[in-house]
Amino acid sequence: MKKLNILLSVVILFSLVLAACAPKVSPPPAEEPKVEEPKVEEPKPEEPKVEEPKVEEPEEPEEPEAPEFEGVTVQFWHVYSDAPGAALQALVDEFNDTNPYGIFVDSLDQGSYRDIEDKMNAGIQSGDLPDVVMAYTNALADWYSVGFIADLNPYINDTKYGLTSDQLADLYPHLKAAGSMPDGAWVAYPMTQSANVLVYNFTWAEELGFLKTTYNFSRVKRPGLCSS
Repeated sequence: MKKLNILLSVVILFSLVLAACAPKVSPPPAEEPKVEEPKVEEPKPEEPKVEEPKVEEPEEPEEPEAPEFEGVTVQFWHVYSDAPGAALQALVDEFNDTNPYGIFVDSLDQGSYRDIEDKMNAGIQSGDLPDVVMAYTNALADWYSVGFIADLNPYINDTKYGLTSDQLADLYPHLKAAGSMPDGAWVAYPMTQSANVLVYNFTWAEELGFLKTTYNFSRVKRPGLCSS
């Protein structure tokens, strides 16, 4: 028993000597953390931009401006019928179709000059009057004296709508005088002219014993005028 204890002590001692003489084993070095290099992405070639063709939307057509006096109707009383009335109506139709202002003229045959005077005199009492009327100068003068015929000078001389100097120069001066009042108001312009004349055969008069003589006859004018 004593020998066994001695042997066990020798084994333990020998183990300690071997452990002391054995080379020291160093711990493996710690691995350094891997530093990942940043990935440099190569630039991708840009694809050429294909511009889509612009589709222009059609412009909406602008609405034409309405004529300045669209809807204005001018009532015109006259004395023409049959062929003269048809010719006058053709002129009225042409004006209605071509004037740039949108004005419409409504022409109405009222019979004779006497009929127009009667209707105008009645209209002065009732207020039912036309815008333009055809009548004799004496009737126009009467209606002007009571304030139912307008002076046309402000309209004719208007800078925008009136007549130009060249247009006024085309008018016969005596025709303007025939439609003017003593105070200078221009109330009408003749549509027709008439005159009383005497015609005779000079040769036949000489054969009958009359001398060939020149006579001066005064013309009596009774023009039909239009006024407003």
